[in-house]
Amino acid sequence: MELGLQLFGCMKLYHQDPDAFLGRVAGFGYTQVEPCILFGDAAGMNPSLGSLIWKACDLPRHVALAKAHGLSLSSCHVFAADLAQAVPEMVKAAGTYGLTQFVVGYRGPFEQAALKAFAETCADVADRLAAHKLELWLHNHSTDISAKVGGMSAYELILHECRGKLGAQVDTGWVAFGGEDVKDFLARNESFVRSVHHKDVAIGPDGSAVHVRLGAGVVDTVSAWRFARTHGIGQVVDQDASDGDLMEDLDASARLLQTLTL
Repeated sequence: MELGLQLFGCMKLYHQDPDAFLGRVAGFGYTQVEPCILFGDAAGMNPSLGSLIWKACDLPRHVALAKAHGLSLSSCHVFAADLAQAVPEMVKAAGTYGLTQFVVGYRGPFEQAALKAFAETCADVADRLAAHKLELWLHNHSTDISAKVGGMSAYELILHECRGKLGAQVDTGWVAFGGEDVKDFLARNESFVRSVHHKDVAIGPDGSAVHVRLGAGVVDTVSAWRFARTHGIGQVVDQDASDGDLMEDLDASARLLQTLTL
């Protein structure tokens, strides 16, 4: 089974020893890595994110190391001060490194006018990428799931406004923490979903999300796995933090998914 690993929550471990880190995750059974990449300058970006994101100029080193461990890259999360202006650099990276999907996110505001403006930008960028046989996907957080506009989550409103041009990369942990049933949410948005991000969370005493290995929290991981397998779409483990040992969690999560059957 092809299984990706989102690197955002792992970057502290990655920086300690990139070669050893990639060797271990490949040994766990991961076959792809999904990094976050900064396209353009860092204007307006939270400085604390700098160590968690690859710069486009550093891609030759990172990609070569991943490939040395048999790990491919097909998708990445895009960080850019201006998404539309970043398209030429994204297309160039795709041609050089084999990327085929670019993933963006939305954090607000959640008024209808702002959501529609963001959707318009996404639709335009998706069209420009499609001319190069590339795709644009939208990743969710809990906030754009819990925020409702006209009876629909903000996340789903953006997808519908883009009229099929924008794919959905559904983060199951944030769907559940945002108050939705994962199985129902995936079924309801079947036509949009292009990738499943497996995340599990437990609910802390103060109501916050505690990041845990798959199967240890409140998320219906089995239904999400079955949805992805049935529809032949990519699956990525995405753990932002750990209440224990993150590497042990990544190993356990991979083993859980590898043992599931339809």
